[in-house]
Amino acid sequence: FTKFSTTDISYLCLLSDRPSVFMVHVSIRHLYVLFSTSVMLLRASAQRCYAMQKGVLTHPNWKLLDREGDCGRSDEFRIIGGRNANLGQYPWMARLLYKYPPPQIPPIYRSDERGLLAVCIVWVLRPRGFSCHFVTSLHRLGPTAEEIQLSLLGDDEKEIDLRYECSGTIINERYILTAAHCDSKIMDAPMVEVRLGEYFLETNPDCVGHVCAPFVQDIKPEEFKCHEKYNKYTFHNDICLIRLSLPIQFNDFVQPICLPVYDSFRHINYEGRILEVAGWGVHDIFVMDESYILQTLRVRVTNHHECSMMYKNVADKKNITSRQLCAGGVVGQDSCNGDSGGPLMAPFSFTSSPKYFIVGVVSFGTTICGNSKMPGVYTEVAHYMTWILDNIRE
Repeated sequence: FTKFSTTDISYLCLLSDRPSVFMVHVSIRHLYVLFSTSVMLLRASAQRCYAMQKGVLTHPNWKLLDREGDCGRSDEFRIIGGRNANLGQYPWMARLLYKYPPPQIPPIYRSDERGLLAVCIVWVLRPRGFSCHFVTSLHRLGPTAEEIQLSLLGDDEKEIDLRYECSGTIINERYILTAAHCDSKIMDAPMVEVRLGEYFLETNPDCVGHVCAPFVQDIKPEEFKCHEKYNKYTFHNDICLIRLSLPIQFNDFVQPICLPVYDSFRHINYEGRILEVAGWGVHDIFVMDESYILQTLRVRVTNHHECSMMYKNVADKKNITSRQLCAGGVVGQDSCNGDSGGPLMAPFSFTSSPKYFIVGVVSFGTTICGNSKMPGVYTEVAHYMTWILDNIRE
């Protein structure tokens, strides 16, 4: 194919079901594309030509993305009742493991004066009015956290506290997308490992019937790149990239999600739409225990202005920006079901079959999780595509 320079709008034209193999870059004024010895006339309004975000297709790091070849593939595209996800339903989920010093108070009540509250258990009046964070503090590492810690550590290190405190999303073989407040500096604890391919916390490998996933992959983080304008009090620009020390070994149960590279994602009005979140977080607000099985929850996007006004009423000068989404607000259902930094997502049909695209990153909420009509707030990823491309490398 011939790659044309653009003078107007950039388009990605799919010449097969695998755009990572065949793709062309044209403008509204250059619609003739040369492929092999054939000449194809592509119209800007053609069904399989899509307007791209400005600068994405010509970005030198564009080649590092999956470009919708294998990304976003899920074994399940319809969620009916129930909370348990299916094995392989969200193969892009990542769990982030932190190492804490011996706790001075029970972990379930630990709070962070930097602007975070680790567990949504009691109302705590904090600076600027925030009270509840999506992270659940005491995550199981196998049968019990204590048993795993004893098996991993020597007798002189048994007091070290290992906890899965955040989630993330695979975007390519070396990078995990998560929230900036999940950075080790903000958490006051080093992130020691990223776990991929997890489903059921008590088994490895995970099996459902006669179908078994491969063993989980535990990879150490190599580098963190969080948004330089992240605000720990307002949670603006709450987005971060984790570079892994080793490439991910992709399989049917470990895959990247698709990124919102199409220009239409920045202009979609999501209000009223049903999106999905997933994680191993608290699934019973009265017991405050995490789930052993990956959970999924459908949340409806709420009116942006109404959400902003609600947060202004409970948090001093809290402003929900155009780069954030609000979703949920149903009593008994909240993003406590999905850990901080995890994906807000939905399937879209840009190719022959639906693929999951990440829409947002779980950021923050208020009051006891799931016990309020306050929606959760998410960082909208489409507004950060150029930033993501600028900050990944081979």
